[in-house]
Amino acid sequence: MNPKFKVKALALVVTSFMSHSAFSANENASVIRTESGVDITPGLNTALKYDDNIASSNDNKQDSWILTVTPAVKAELLDGNNAYSVEAGLEYAEYFDSSDDNYLDFLLKANGDVEINQSNKFNLNAMYINGHDDRGTGIFAGAGGVQDEPNTYELYSVGGYYEYGARGTPARVQLNAKYFEKQYTNFKSVTQYRNYNDVILGATFFMILNHQVAFSLN
Repeated sequence: MNPKFKVKALALVVTSFMSHSAFSANENASVIRTESGVDITPGLNTALKYDDNIASSNDNKQDSWILTVTPAVKAELLDGNNAYSVEAGLEYAEYFDSSDDNYLDFLLKANGDVEINQSNKFNLNAMYINGHDDRGTGIFAGAGGVQDEPNTYELYSVGGYYEYGARGTPARVQLNAKYFEKQYTNFKSVTQYRNYNDVILGATFFMILNHQVAFSLN
């Protein structure tokens, strides 16, 4: 599938593709500070819940207790005005009464903010997710009864921006680019039509009048 190109005079807003906040290292976890300057933050979350309709189906409803275990780790390095981070996490779910619904998701993220000098800075970020949609959700919303396991996918994202101009100058510009791809890995007779990729290009112009931000030129 050929990527679609979109030119937008907007700043890219990078959002998280995972709805589970547990995938991020616990903000209250202890930080391990190393001699190299890398701060490592481990995290571990567990949860036990009950679902009375695990396939979100109107027929043949099935219930189960579900145990989720989510270990994660984040490494950060601050080097002057530059900042780098890498995050990795797993989420495993055990369905006590429906082992076919068990899943293991994986997330890997990397981000770098680099300031070459006061007027030149850039960002690079990348993300990989090996994830799933529970039965009866996503593509199969309302049709979980026809599934014998969760729908799985791989998601890739890479992007960043280049910014020219110091924050105190009358004008500056930010150029953005992002590539996104999602590929489903099972139920291919249905999901092959839902695979997609996308390229987004953007530019944001900032103008300062009388030392106050007056407007953003799109």
